[in-house]
This record gives sequence, structure tokens and C-alpha cells, in this order.
Amino acid sequence: MLSKTFGCVRFIYNSELYFGMETYEKTGKPNIMPYARFKGEHEWLKEVDSLALANAQLNLESAYGKFLKEKEPTYSKKTKERAERTGKELTYYDYKWHPKFKRKNEGQSYTTNLVGNNIRILDGKLRVPKLGELKMKEHRSAPNDYVLKSVTISKTPTDKYYASILYEYMREIAEVIPEAIIGMDFSMGNGYVDNEGNKTQYPKHYREQEGKLGREQRKLSHMEKDGANYKKQNIKISMIHEKIGNQRRDYLHKESRKIANFYDLVGVEDLNIQAMAQALKFGKTVHDMGWGMFRQFLEYKMKDQGKHFIKIDKWYPSSKKCTKNKIFESLNDISKLSYDLSSAISDAATGYCKGEMDLDALVSLIEQKIEIYSNE
Repeated sequence: MLSKTFGCVRFIYNSELYFGMETYEKTGKPNIMPYARFKGEHEWLKEVDSLALANAQLNLESAYGKFLKEKEPTYSKKTKERAERTGKELTYYDYKWHPKFKRKNEGQSYTTNLVGNNIRILDGKLRVPKLGELKMKEHRSAPNDYVLKSVTISKTPTDKYYASILYEYMREIAEVIPEAIIGMDFSMGNGYVDNEGNKTQYPKHYREQEGKLGREQRKLSHMEKDGANYKKQNIKISMIHEKIGNQRRDYLHKESRKIANFYDLVGVEDLNIQAMAQALKFGKTVHDMGWGMFRQFLEYKMKDQGKHFIKIDKWYPSSKKCTKNKIFESLNDISKLSYDLSSAISDAATGYCKGEMDLDALVSLIEQKIEIYSNE
């Protein structure tokens, strides 16, 4: 039933997208019709959860909404390069944010909503519409005052199923006045370096598994595509990728939690990671660091505690400024704040303004954060 639901959700999404593209080509606006009109022609759609089909339509409407907000739709660099190689003529479908058709071999998932008492969690079992009670390993239980809203069931390439349960709850988050502050910058060899001189020793999970992954991929290249052994070997490769991803997420969660608990204000430069990965064959190393994922984890952990996370504009010339002079010149502005940050800033500037460009840039970034707070 799960495979059938995944297929029906994909069918509704792709069908709605197909007809929406027809109307968009004629009128410039997609006309997404109710999904129920497909049930008359395709009886098998009635066998699965109707809320899953409704959410597929809502997801497409949301995707089209993001696309229509773009004032001047553009093509991505990768799309342009592929078109040049193949001689393909680009259309509106190739625009950067235009919704794309879903494929069977990509991520499979569907979402169903709570209506009445159709979703329940009891005695280590999850009850969902059309599937009944499913045994599960519960990650953690929710407090009694949390209100269950929806469940998203997904399937991984290694044939594992996960249920992500969405709850709603009320909580007031008190804003924290920054006292302990830190600036962080991406480091190719260590993961990140901060203005206090701390450098992490990133485990480099992908590099550790690269040899094993290469051997398994070479075995796959000698097998007949879509054969039984080909599918088994593909799952082996997926399991290696899954292990690498799990190790990376586990490390980044722990590292971001440690920083979020200790500091009140964190500033990170908003780097173009994709451009860095394409430069000088640094792709594997840059992506293995998971810098974008780390910033995302750190941001929500800081905000969840009422603390402050600031992204510094990537064009801000932090590395070109004399940090020590600039910070001490602005101490008068810092003293105007209702809380004293001048001591921490001046200590950082004095201790690390020694010609080390990375650390020098980081202290400059912190100084800019203080400017932002002083102007509020």
C-alpha cells in the first residue's frame, strides 16, 4: 500500500503539473484544478489516502507560487552548460524555480493530515489512514500539550521507511542579551575557524569511505542494468552514502549544539559554497564539510533559545580591513549600547590581529555585528 500511495501521489503531482504547464503557456498563469477530477477516469486513486493526494496538489501550488514570485526568471549555470553541450533549446520549463516532474527513482514520500482521530500513536505503534497500525521505533515522545498536525512518510534508497510527525505547541521565547559572542569562518581543512583561534578537526567522513565506495561502484559498472544483481549492488552503494550522510549530520548536530549552548551571538559569513566547490577541484572536500547544513542547524538552534544568529553579506570586505584600528575607533559607538561588549571585542582584536588574515577577517565580522546592534 505504501508503494501504491507513493505512485498515486506522484501521478497526481505530475498530471497537475502537465495541465498547469498547458495553461501557463497560453495565459502566463498555471490553472491547478482539483485533483478529484482524476478519480473518475482512474479508479485506483480511490484506494489510497485522499489527504495524501490533496497534499500533492498543495505542494504543486506552493511550488508554482515560488516560481511566480520571481520577477525575472533565469536559467541556472548548470542548465545553460548542459544546453550548450546537447544543443537543446531552453524553454520556460527549464527556468531555475519552475516545478519539475517527479521520477520514480527519486525521493518518495507523502503527507497525510490529522482529521478526527485518524492518526494515533499508542504502545509503540503508529496508526495512519489506509495502513492501519505500524510498528515503529520512536525517536522521542512528545509532551501531552503538543497537538499532532500531520505525518510525512518517506522511503530511503536503502528501502527504509521513516515517519516524520509534525506537532504544534505554544512557547514564549525570551530574547537573550548577547554577552558571549563569536565569529566563524569556513576552513577548508578544519571545517571552521573562529575569532578565538579555535579550529575543529572535521572527521572527513566521505574521504574515509571513498575507497570502499569506489570499489562498489566499479562492481556496479560491470553488471547488467536493471538486473537483479544490479539492484542489489545499487542498494549496497546507497547504504554507504547513507552511512556517510548519517555520520555527517550526527557530527554537525553535536557541534552546532555545543556552540548554541555556549554563545549568545554567532556571526557567519554567507559564502557561495557552490562556487567554491567548482573552483580548483575542491568539490568533494567542500561538500564533505557540510557547511551549509552546519549553518542551518546552528541558526535554528540559536533562535530556538532566543539567541542571535547573523549572516554577514558575502560581499562585505572583512578581509581587507585593519581590524585593530577599526574596532578601537568604534569603541565609542559600542559603549552606547545598553550592555557592555567592548571588552570582549577589544580582547579579540588585540589577541588575534597579528597578520593572520583568516582570524583578522573574523574579528572584523564581529565588529560589523556590533554595528548592526548599535543601529537598532
